[in-house]
Amino acid sequence: MLDDVVATLVCRNVRQYEGGDHLIFIGEIEHYRYSGAEPLVFHAGQYRIAAAHPGLAQ
Repeated sequence: MLDDVVATLVCRNVRQYEGGDHLIFIGEIEHYRYSGAEPLVFHAGQYRIAAAHPGLAQ
């Protein structure tokens, strides 16, 4: 496993499909670990911190 990551997923390969010059794997999660840290998101060419939308009820 990788150190200092927000989450890790251990998956079992369920299916794979050819996608041009790629293989697309469909997995079933067997185990996960979440550190509780804030995730970093890459969107529209920039890194951002994910945050709850203030208009959504908790």
